[in-house]
Amino acid sequence: MWVKPQEVAFARTLWVIEHANPFFILQQRKGYGTKGLSSLFVGTFDSVFDTKPLPFRIILHSSVSDKNPLIVASAFTKNEITDHWEWLEKNVVPTLSAFDNTDEMRNFVACKIESLVAQRSFDSTQDPDSMQYKIISLKFSRLFNMPKEEKLVNYYSCCFWKKKLPYQGWLYLSVNHMCFYSQIFKKEFKLIIRWVEVTQIEKNDSLVFPDSISVHTRTKKFHFSMLLKLEETFTLMQQLANLAMKKLISEESFEADTELVNKLSKNVPKKPSYLKRDLDARAHSEAYRSTFRLPLDEKLDGSTECSLWTPYNKQYVWGRMFLSSSYICFESEVRLLVSLVIPMREMSIVEKGTLKNALLITTRDKVGILIHSFLQYFEIVYCLL
Repeated sequence: MWVKPQEVAFARTLWVIEHANPFFILQQRKGYGTKGLSSLFVGTFDSVFDTKPLPFRIILHSSVSDKNPLIVASAFTKNEITDHWEWLEKNVVPTLSAFDNTDEMRNFVACKIESLVAQRSFDSTQDPDSMQYKIISLKFSRLFNMPKEEKLVNYYSCCFWKKKLPYQGWLYLSVNHMCFYSQIFKKEFKLIIRWVEVTQIEKNDSLVFPDSISVHTRTKKFHFSMLLKLEETFTLMQQLANLAMKKLISEESFEADTELVNKLSKNVPKKPSYLKRDLDARAHSEAYRSTFRLPLDEKLDGSTECSLWTPYNKQYVWGRMFLSSSYICFESEVRLLVSLVIPMREMSIVEKGTLKNALLITTRDKVGILIHSFLQYFEIVYCLL
């Protein structure tokens, strides 16, 4: 794929030259089909640490200018990078020979590649996933021979214990599978578990497996430790296992809810995976419906901290306001102190309060509800008006 041109500090370290011309170099990453001790080291380094570069790339090399080389393309397969190489030799190299100034030639190449990247982004149908996620997703499919329909949700660095031996590697969580991959000095280890086979997931904090996650199937037990995001990984595992059970019962396939995941919710931070954001949004909406006993089709738009005026004791109660398509709800910070559900069909007037960042809601029964100290005041007002 064409990539936005950027400088690379060490152009030839950890890379092998496959093809070269007066302007460009096609390189292959050591450890991917190459032999030697350095290849073993690089392959292990890429497997353990979060580098994960694609194995092939094309750079505008340093002999063209006194500046660092520019990377212009990268690919997972040799066929793809070869197509890019042939395109450059046919459409760009003849033009570069006419330049006298190397800086102008470098700028021309950068503009040309950036236009190709922009055209590719325009042609794609608003794919919300990051480039890093796409690279990891492609690697996941190749490593475990997964079909194109199998979508990667997220990935985490961890350690898998096989008997009493630790294997440092990466845990890949997809819609239907949990996979683990490790490569230490050319020795590969792969593990694939279907979510429908999982019977129990639990967190452990023992002397043998401190801060670890145990996954039980009908026949085996697997231990994963040294997780940097233990809570997030455990929660996502539970979500995917429950989702697999629901699909097994209802015989329905999983589809991302684009309407839900695109809502302006402050509770769903940006994740590298579109599916991860979708699952987080579903979890927030389910908790919202359960807390306030709302209909199953109600989807949470967002929430914000605020205070509610309580007339019975003439005080402000601090808590959080939740907003969806048909309801406004409030829950106090002190559990079970105050809980309020306002159907929007019962609202007759929404107006600005006398205090700063205050909102006064009047119902059909002439009941006034004063909400104050919004952190996202203007966003809430925009949604209600």
